[in-house]
Amino acid sequence: MLGTYAEAQGGALKAAFAGLQPFAERRIPPVAVLAARFPSLTEQQRAMPGSETAAAAEKPWWQRAVDRLTGLVSIRRVGSIDSASVEGKLEAAEAALRDGDLAAAVVALDGMTLIPALQDWRDQAQARLDLDAALDAHGVALRSHLAIH
Repeated sequence: MLGTYAEAQGGALKAAFAGLQPFAERRIPPVAVLAARFPSLTEQQRAMPGSETAAAAEKPWWQRAVDRLTGLVSIRRVGSIDSASVEGKLEAAEAALRDGDLAAAVVALDGMTLIPALQDWRDQAQARLDLDAALDAHGVALRSHLAIH
């Protein structure tokens, strides 16, 4: 019904409604669901071969034992994050999600080779951002149309 009305009115309303159509048949998770899934995916990313965590398996037994003991205490950097390293990019994305900034979290992952599950998360997060932008554009067009009529 709304689509028929937008089609009949034309202009910005029709264009804004058309911008929503790519999302009509897709299931795009809410930001809260994306944020809740992210920590487990970053742990999987950290365990990827070639990462700092995966390299721990190549250490001698005594070094692994010391690492496990020191791993009982979680230490996080305070202040600036090294955005050039994989760990820094993951921390930046985590910090952005804690602040409720999904767009910054997606940008923080740019340039990384992501595991498939984290790449899927990034694609879903980008789809959420695109849908939110299309909804905002539709809302603006609808308010403008109603203000005129």
